Amino acid sequence: MSTEQTSGKGYRSRMDITALILNCLQSGPQNQTKVMYTAYLSFHQTKEYKERLLASGLISVTEDGQWRITEQGRQWAKLASKMQGLEAPA
Repeated sequence: MSTEQTSGKGYRSRMDITALILNCLQSGPQNQTKVMYTAYLSFHQTKEYKERLLASGLISVTEDGQWRITEQGRQWAKLASKMQGLEAPA
């Protein structure tokens, strides 16, 4: 799985970052800035993840720019949470 470096957070997989974004959206629609700060992403990275998640059907974006998690996104987040629980301790 591909990894990315973010300042102060070390390397995180795309799966980890996607899970952070989807978990942020579980409580309701959020604007792009909230998603960016919650997932510790740059503006450029946030735009890339937005495109990727939209193309995958995990999120939708309202007319006023609010990000929403889709049902498919909820299922993905639930599965990712279960998978993270199966990881061996470091």
